[in-house]
Amino acid sequence: MECDPFKRPSQFPTHRHPPEFWEQFGRAIATFGFLEEMLGRAIIAITGSKQVPETDAQEALDVWQKIVEKALHRPLGVLIDMYHKALKDHPKAHVLNVDELIEDLKKVAQYRNPLCHGSWRIPDGNGFSELFYIDRELRIFDTPLDQGILEKLQVEASTIACRVYNSITQLGCKPL
Repeated sequence: MECDPFKRPSQFPTHRHPPEFWEQFGRAIATFGFLEEMLGRAIIAITGSKQVPETDAQEALDVWQKIVEKALHRPLGVLIDMYHKALKDHPKAHVLNVDELIEDLKKVAQYRNPLCHGSWRIPDGNGFSELFYIDRELRIFDTPLDQGILEKLQVEASTIACRVYNSITQLGCKPL
């Protein structure tokens, strides 16, 4: 069997899902991008608020510059780790439930790479689709997803992004 590019259906290979599914899929993916931006902003604001003696200012600025650069382009998992470290190192971290926030971030993050890099299968009669995705540790993503689950993921990621952003001011830092 061949895959003839001139005889394929319109919108192939996404033609078997309704447009509303792909709209919700796009919204979920876009929200993960927003979450990554909020993590970067929080990392920069929280780590940039550290007080240092005048004599150590240049060295601290050099270290912070590297943190800023990493916060601008690292993947979600690394950003979560950087954010966790920034929170743990902040003297007012006790005002937040850091462990719960990090746990919630890690829970929602486990969907990011499968959504972004997975190959979607034909939906079943109930609208659920499996997606083909295997991570670096050769773990298989085996959670069938439908439009409703994508919507819940989008809401959850959006809510967590707001919690991350709000943590900046809760720690007494200035948002960017």
